[in-house]
Amino acid sequence: MAMPKTIGRFEILEEIGRGSMGVVYKARDPRIGRTVALKTIAFSFPLGPGEEEEFLQRFYHEAQIAGRLNHPNIVTIYDVGEKATEGEAYIAMEYVTGTNLHDLLAGGGRLPLAQVADVMGQLAQALDYAHENGVVHRDIKPANILLTEAGQAKILDFGIARLAAGGMTRPGRFFGTPNYMAPEQVTGIEVDGRADQFSLGVILYQLLTGEKPFVGESVTAISYQVVNVDPPPPSKLNPSLRPSFDRVVRKVLSKGMSDRYERCREMADDLRTAVTEWRDNADRSTPRTLVSGRPAAGAEPEAAPE
Repeated sequence: MAMPKTIGRFEILEEIGRGSMGVVYKARDPRIGRTVALKTIAFSFPLGPGEEEEFLQRFYHEAQIAGRLNHPNIVTIYDVGEKATEGEAYIAMEYVTGTNLHDLLAGGGRLPLAQVADVMGQLAQALDYAHENGVVHRDIKPANILLTEAGQAKILDFGIARLAAGGMTRPGRFFGTPNYMAPEQVTGIEVDGRADQFSLGVILYQLLTGEKPFVGESVTAISYQVVNVDPPPPSKLNPSLRPSFDRVVRKVLSKGMSDRYERCREMADDLRTAVTEWRDNADRSTPRTLVSGRPAAGAEPEAAPE
């Protein structure tokens, strides 16, 4: 299918990504000359009578709510629209260049522990801000996190997960990425910001160990683990970590919502303390590497083993 020249008023420059719900383009807003990321949202999946209009109403409502968020670690939404004749809507958002955290991890990249704490702190502040403004992301995962060259973390797709859930939810079905979902999302309980906190904890576990805490050969197998199985402590997979890291992960990945941190920033604070303790006691003979794999003066031991 040929790349469109325009979508709405936006001039399409190039395709920069594809996902389960649509295509992402680099585009230009001719009214003010601003470069944006334009994400198309297909609503051509099976919808019953009247559900398409309901989907569009929900689309505008969720985009409006997410568009109110103004935080340095959240990708800003600028505009929304629809291509009704083609079964697509679109969201124009802040264009950010950097490394997708999913691609980094899939390629074997590792972050130094101090940077892990810094990134978690940025994400925690962004999520707390969103939760305090009544917005729950519902699909926090590495693919929805960008790291700029300056080290700034940016969360993508606020509003998209709820939008998709509203359009696709049926009895026995849920929306999200099973490996990163909170138990209450799997079981269908009403969620709040603590679901995002759990997902952030899954990412933390992966950054510390290089492994996902919940894995399986099917959605059912993964979901069972999320709800019923506690993963091995991070220090079992990465012996360079101290027990303080295990305590942070155990709390943030608690099955019960009330057993987790009250706010994400509390988790980030405990993580920083753990890193400080680790730095004071670390074995300085541990190989020093950065994400790029090139040794650098002053670089810290990587968070996950080779």
